[in-house]
Amino acid sequence: MSDEIMKVLDKQGRVLEDISKVLKEQSDTLKEHGKKFEVINKTLERHGDQLDFLAKKSMEHDDRFKDLATKQEFRTLYDHMDNIIGIMSKRDQEATFLESRVTRLDSRVTRIEKKMDMV
Repeated sequence: MSDEIMKVLDKQGRVLEDISKVLKEQSDTLKEHGKKFEVINKTLERHGDQLDFLAKKSMEHDDRFKDLATKQEFRTLYDHMDNIIGIMSKRDQEATFLESRVTRLDSRVTRIEKKMDMV
């Protein structure tokens, strides 16, 4: 029976050695993951600092942004400009029309004056 006990103990010893190897491998893997987490944590801290900096700058420039025109204000401005351009375009067309009319009247007056001189 002591032979059987020795075999069982030997077998369990090998199993424990295998378990020990697996545990060592897992421990090494956990150490590697720990190092990676430290790098990630440092990166996150830097990003947090950058976000804080951007937030501070945004607060500093907030007053400048208040003075900028909104989309609605630009639309209103462009609507007024379109109206003014329309009015100016109509005036330009009227001026062209009046110029041609004055030219016709001038030529007519010239003809009448010539006829009057002839008489």
